[in-house]
Amino acid sequence: MLGSAKNVPGSAKLIRQLETEQKWLVKGTPDAFFKQLKLDKFDDDVLSNPQLKTWINYMKEYNAANPKSKATLIGTMAANYGERNLVDLLNDAIYVKDTAGAAKKLQSELFQRWMQKGWTPEYLFNTEFHLAQQKDWLFTNPLVITWGKYLSVYNRENHGKETTIWMMLADTGFNLKDVARMVEHLPSDTFFYASTRHEGRRPTGKSSIRHLDSVPR
Repeated sequence: MLGSAKNVPGSAKLIRQLETEQKWLVKGTPDAFFKQLKLDKFDDDVLSNPQLKTWINYMKEYNAANPKSKATLIGTMAANYGERNLVDLLNDAIYVKDTAGAAKKLQSELFQRWMQKGWTPEYLFNTEFHLAQQKDWLFTNPLVITWGKYLSVYNRENHGKETTIWMMLADTGFNLKDVARMVEHLPSDTFFYASTRHEGRRPTGKSSIRHLDSVPR
């Protein structure tokens, strides 16, 4: 019916608008369409899922038509998977050749999301990652690497509020002498991670600690 109505003079613009609205009614919001495509089911390989490209194209079209209620991929993934699951997903995807580029971009967007939410490195360390509870196992937890990356970004964009891993540990009740001793005894491959589906290498324990301590003071 809409197709034949296009032949009526002056009706083309109205028909296009009706077709667009009809599409929104069928597919709904980007979050609803995300669920229709079953992308809301947590999957380590979601970045390789061809349905994700379909969703991204729809999101762009939706955002162009609804500039006041734009959706983002990182926000939709966080809402459906949870922050912690998303962190783990991106940490793994960064070390897979085919998804590394997308994962790094999404991790950067995730860090910006955290800053927009007002999450300080202290909040992330204690409340989201629960790293203060790790004690002797702190530097064997891959989340320390993610936290260190966020710390660097946060320090770079929040002049005057900078902190370091050592300041963080001291404020959290860690004995810094014990920590230094623990770092010295870390195996060189503490954070090594490789398998048939992970083609990259994670930073080693000691190099990761040096990285965490090299942020601006």
